[in-house]
Amino acid sequence: YPFAGTEWLEFQTTRLDMVPMNDLIDRFREVVSQVRPEVVYLPSPCDVHSDHRLVFDAAMAVMKPFYLRSLGIRRVLACEIPSETDAGPAAARGGFTPQVLSDISGTLERKLAIMKLFESEVQAEPLPRSLSAIRALARHRGATAGMEYAEAFMVVREVC
Repeated sequence: YPFAGTEWLEFQTTRLDMVPMNDLIDRFREVVSQVRPEVVYLPSPCDVHSDHRLVFDAAMAVMKPFYLRSLGIRRVLACEIPSETDAGPAAARGGFTPQVLSDISGTLERKLAIMKLFESEVQAEPLPRSLSAIRALARHRGATAGMEYAEAFMVVREVC
């Protein structure tokens, strides 16, 4: 799904645990009400990164099933983040179970080029966020669906 822009909530990275949950929920509600996205992508609730789990929890408070239609949301998907999703305690919330595979065969090189812009996030070989590992994960996900490369998502909520 293409997107028209981004919203920066201006919270400090790796410090969301210091933000009152109500403030985080209020900012999510404000943005979702203004943007009215059809599809929302979130970090997985299984991620080991505390900011990712807090983002997921705040978003779920806003995107309860009975609010989705009024917010214009059809689908909420959790994405897979190398070195965060795979390192999380899978049993804690059921683990990351992808049900949606999106073909990125035509855009993988662009994804890798964009990833290089985030120098502090790219890891050295052979770690999970190294460029070769990102490519390998995309190849693995693609192979499971008969595609060259894919990204995997878990359906969190869907209104048909």
